[in-house]
Amino acid sequence: MYRSFINSLRSGDVSNIYLLHGSETYLLDKAVEEMTAYLIKDFPEINLTIF
Repeated sequence: MYRSFINSLRSGDVSNIYLLHGSETYLLDKAVEEMTAYLIKDFPEINLTIF
């Protein structure tokens, strides 16, 4: 599931909203990191808050 999510994100197939949950906190953190890198790569001045 994680690998297919990352592959779709890297190919530009991005949804409007994501709900990330699970017991693997490492994978959750990596997913957020990948999304952040993809979504704000063109806007480094964006004010991002993750909570």
